Amino acid sequence: MQKDYFNINQLRSSPRFFALGEDYEAQHYDIPKGQMLPWVLCRDSYGVHEETLSGGCGEVVKYRIDSESHGFSPLLEKLGFYNSFVAVKSLKNTNRKNGTSNKELKMLKRFSGLNHPNIITLLATYTLNNRLHFIFPAAEYDLLMYWKIHPGPLVNPASANREGLLWLSGQIRDLLAALVHIHQGQKIHLDTEAMFGRHGDIKPANILWFRSRKEKRGVFVVSDFGIADAHKEETRSIIPGADLPVTPRYRAPECDIRDGQISRAYDVWSLGCVLLEMTCWILGANELRERFKEILVSPYITGVKTDIYFDIHWLGPGEGYRLWVKEQIVKVSLPTQEFDTNSF
Repeated sequence: MQKDYFNINQLRSSPRFFALGEDYEAQHYDIPKGQMLPWVLCRDSYGVHEETLSGGCGEVVKYRIDSESHGFSPLLEKLGFYNSFVAVKSLKNTNRKNGTSNKELKMLKRFSGLNHPNIITLLATYTLNNRLHFIFPAAEYDLLMYWKIHPGPLVNPASANREGLLWLSGQIRDLLAALVHIHQGQKIHLDTEAMFGRHGDIKPANILWFRSRKEKRGVFVVSDFGIADAHKEETRSIIPGADLPVTPRYRAPECDIRDGQISRAYDVWSLGCVLLEMTCWILGANELRERFKEILVSPYITGVKTDIYFDIHWLGPGEGYRLWVKEQIVKVSLPTQEFDTNSF
């Protein structure tokens, strides 16, 4: 009885230490019920008590972590991230052996450590109360919030932000490089042949902004591999579009085609949509981006109004459907302003 009492109190008073494995590999921990975890819920600079984002595959919460209770610092310092906070994703499905959860974990491990600076890195995983959790570096906010908080670098033609535009150009280049890295064939761990990745859910909410020790304006990172997958060369472009649980706004046309098949080009379409919104923000801040979203709204083939980036029309028996980029996008008129080119 006394031994049990001692063990329970030891769990409550001794926080779990999280370490990294060889080559900064994320380790897994089975946390016993009652074990003290080394963090507290954080209050960020915007007065938010609980920074929680509910996604399709889980819930993400930001915590302040005790610096003496983890070994993440060497990796975070190499990436240029700060080590005071972590983000913990708790998966909705409690079964660790669930295929979706395992697939997400495998994809995260493919790109973690020092694999690529603009792809989210997995720090550790743990199970608690039969629920699987992932630990990540903590971002300040996602691209959507970044657009709302920061003005675009060319909003004011009289004082164009040259330094900000150069930084943004570099970040867009790095995001494209991150996507190429996900897509290109890789052979890691126990792979017998090269595997080609696909993210499957590129959108502003899955592009995170981090404060950085290396870049004073911060860095953008691709995150959330909840529906990502990797395939061999012969199967990389034959994934049924209907099987992908996508975000409606940024989905590619092949999702709506009968027997349509998903390839890595799906991510290219989604990122193109994001960059089009980015262009609106650059020229007219978030207000212009919101107006652009309103312009996109039009009836879908079912009659329901949507803000997707393509139109689909029935051409008749024997001819099938025709899909194309929405006419509003082709005809949209963005603000034309005169900039002092000598400042660039």
